[in-house]
Amino acid sequence: GCGGDDAKPQAKDPRNPPFKTRVNITKDGYRPSHVKILLGGQITFVNLDKAAAHTAETDGSTESEVTDSNEFDTHTLNWEEPYTVTFHKPGMIDFHSSFDSEMKGTVEVLAKR
Repeated sequence: GCGGDDAKPQAKDPRNPPFKTRVNITKDGYRPSHVKILLGGQITFVNLDKAAAHTAETDGSTESEVTDSNEFDTHTLNWEEPYTVTFHKPGMIDFHSSFDSEMKGTVEVLAKR
């Protein structure tokens, strides 16, 4: 029959957070600086600032690998270097660059519907 258009996959609904997304680190900061992600989802940070190294790390992060919380530390990212973080708990996480205290962002981890 006709009317098969209904079966096409829907365009991304902006209200539904992605399972995987990317944050670019530029000389002007994180783009985007506020990110929503689904629980268990991944954010890949990529440094696009040719002139400087950057990090993205949570305000309480340590060098140790933390799996049961949302603390993370990308360590130093050089130009075009990626680092992927997986989020295991819902909540709001503030992060910053250890090289530039003005460079800040927030991740909002949302539980699956």
